[in-house]
Amino acid sequence: MPNHSRPMSDLIAFLAERPTPDQVAQFLVLQSLKEFGPRAALICIFFSDGSVHAVGSFGLPQDAVRGVQRRSLWDDTPAVNAIREGNPVIRNGAKAHKQDFATTKSHIDHEFPNIAWPLVAGNQRVGSLQIHFSESFDSDGISETLDDLSGLIGLYLVFQNLNHGSAYTEMKQPTHSSLENLTDRQMQILKLLAQGMTNPQIAARIGYSDSTVRQETMAIYRHLGVSGRRDAVDMATMRGILEPTNDMSIQS
Repeated sequence: MPNHSRPMSDLIAFLAERPTPDQVAQFLVLQSLKEFGPRAALICIFFSDGSVHAVGSFGLPQDAVRGVQRRSLWDDTPAVNAIREGNPVIRNGAKAHKQDFATTKSHIDHEFPNIAWPLVAGNQRVGSLQIHFSESFDSDGISETLDDLSGLIGLYLVFQNLNHGSAYTEMKQPTHSSLENLTDRQMQILKLLAQGMTNPQIAARIGYSDSTVRQETMAIYRHLGVSGRRDAVDMATMRGILEPTNDMSIQS
């Protein structure tokens, strides 16, 4: 019987460092699950309004991630089905794929073998973890490991305040907890980031230097736990700090 204590202890130590969801997805692919040969990972969260959001990924093209940025709980995808049904969804085709995995577009769910695992904290549905492979994989072995790791990842989503479960309605309203570390100037910059403005354009708009805007932008990233402006806008929208927008002109 495989010993899963090492992946568990390593993941516990890593999560204690409060990584971003993208970093968690990367750690799972390169460390916790590496013996199974995964190529990519996607972490989704579930809100009680019935929406599912992609919150972290590694190894997937942006088109694929954007394709699940916001989904209904009734959409037919492995990541969503795992949440709705509360059971793993396994697609383990034996055919290997010769095309470059990283350049495959949004239909990656149907083109590569994958396993989607439900994430639960207590008795509450939290989200799902989907692992992608280039070819068929050891579904029994990885299922045992995911069964151990999924509880940790579910708790991580809750403790990181990324999933609010039944509190989603309250989260949609501005709260002191969501805004307490953002100054008025940072909120102003965040809103202009959401409009697709560059730092020089923002500086000209609000009358501050490029250096000041850059420093404030980095402070916003730290507050939201992200590393880029597009991710900052996505995270701020999911947390109810910004209103949803269809503007896709934001540069990463």
